[in-house]
Amino acid sequence: MKNNYLSYLLGAFLLCQVTAYAQPGSLDTSFGTQGKALNYTGTYHATARRALILPDGKTITAGTGNISLTYYDDLMLMKFNEDGSPDASFGTNGIVMVGETLVDEEIISMCLVGDKILVSFVTYGTSNAVGYARFNADGSLDTTLNGTGFAYHEIADKRIIMYSLYVKEDGKIIAGGYTITDNQLQDMQWMVAQYNADMTVDTAFGGGDGYWNAVMNYGTNNLVALAVNNDGKIVMGGHAVDASFTDFTIMQLNEDGTQDTSFGTNGITYIDFNNFGDYLYSLRLQPDGKILLGGGTTTPTNTNNAFCAARLNTNGLLDETFGQGGKIQYPFNAQYNETATDVCIRSNGKIVLGGYMSFGDEPDFGLLFLNADGSPDTLFGNGGRVSTDFTSAEGNDFEQLHALCEQADGKIIAAGQTFEANKYKVALARYNIEEPTTDVSDINSGKNISVYPNPVNDVLHISFKLPFEREAQIKLFTMNGQQIQTDASKVSAFTNTVTINSFAALAKGVYVLEVTAGNMIQTFKVVK
Repeated sequence: MKNNYLSYLLGAFLLCQVTAYAQPGSLDTSFGTQGKALNYTGTYHATARRALILPDGKTITAGTGNISLTYYDDLMLMKFNEDGSPDASFGTNGIVMVGETLVDEEIISMCLVGDKILVSFVTYGTSNAVGYARFNADGSLDTTLNGTGFAYHEIADKRIIMYSLYVKEDGKIIAGGYTITDNQLQDMQWMVAQYNADMTVDTAFGGGDGYWNAVMNYGTNNLVALAVNNDGKIVMGGHAVDASFTDFTIMQLNEDGTQDTSFGTNGITYIDFNNFGDYLYSLRLQPDGKILLGGGTTTPTNTNNAFCAARLNTNGLLDETFGQGGKIQYPFNAQYNETATDVCIRSNGKIVLGGYMSFGDEPDFGLLFLNADGSPDTLFGNGGRVSTDFTSAEGNDFEQLHALCEQADGKIIAAGQTFEANKYKVALARYNIEEPTTDVSDINSGKNISVYPNPVNDVLHISFKLPFEREAQIKLFTMNGQQIQTDASKVSAFTNTVTINSFAALAKGVYVLEVTAGNMIQTFKVVK
């Protein structure tokens, strides 16, 4: 699938409303308390490692927590309403905590499988198996999975840690991470596994074992993120040693779990920023299949740490239209511990890097807003930089942003942790965006293409008002760029309407419609 970046048209359901737009990058004061929401229970500590915007607009976070100093850490899910308040219909007052009694456990990845929530978790105990748990929409364990809601994958003499989950179109689950042999950190190997819907290993993948496990060079060899591209191939990224230094490292697997040696250089791409340590923490795919990477770069003296990002073409080579030769790095305050832990591709093609940045004694939530070419989006904050301190004072220990999400209206949700009253707490913030502007394609077309109704229930109409007959192509995508429908139609002169009847079978959520008529392209967000 090849298509232009999704434009920022919000559709008739938003355009018809009167909206006052705040400073881009400012906290949205309608969310939580002045734009911030903290976990709201008496847990001793809680941390959000992952976050998702649900189809109903609510936010769910996943990580770990415990209720007192004497308890072990458990798996924790939290659900927030659109205004940042706890969703009392989920678990107990918006919180679900499950786990074994005498071990520490932590969720490190999450995805949606229909209306269910699938997580991977690590157990800090005697078990080397990777654990999976599946929850119903109300937070209860989905006991249709093995009668318990849990599943485990174990390989002899190896500890398995899975940092990324992806649901394929056929319902199978891809998980990516790494293994440690006999608990020896110098023997860390990248791993990708494919599971059936019931979380049993799919033996059709990886030569019969259901997984691919590769020996990398010596060092900190972590696979931290993966995604499935438009051609069905699995793109995976992390960091590994190339020559003497740890670099961004990206590889690709074929659909059957064999390595794609046509990707990059002999099947692998290393990206070096500063001839020292470069650590990749996030990987996202653009709708056109290009690969966006985010993380942090360091120097031997640790005095010039920086947010950094890179973009690859689908062949694994650097996209030279991005930044300087495909790479960017932005040092903020020349202080230690500044790095991007997540990256978000906005629906208008722009980018947000999120992590932690130091403007005082301790790191705060940090966001860097970028244009699609990697240059700072100066509409936001100070030269594209935005930071949030949850306690309005420094010396509050360590605040870290772990996850970024974009709402249907374009606003950005950031989730992570803060430290307050001697407790680590789940922390969320919501940020305002720029006022929607008219797209170039919209100007050229004279707004001759429109869609209605929006929101839609079953049938969507696309209206054309054109001066002559044209061939039209209509594509429908999910918000993560997955194409789910393509239609072609000849549009009559002056006025014509094309109808899409497929929405009745689609789940509730936000979709992207791309309409091409001649040399005009318009994209719309459509809400079901």
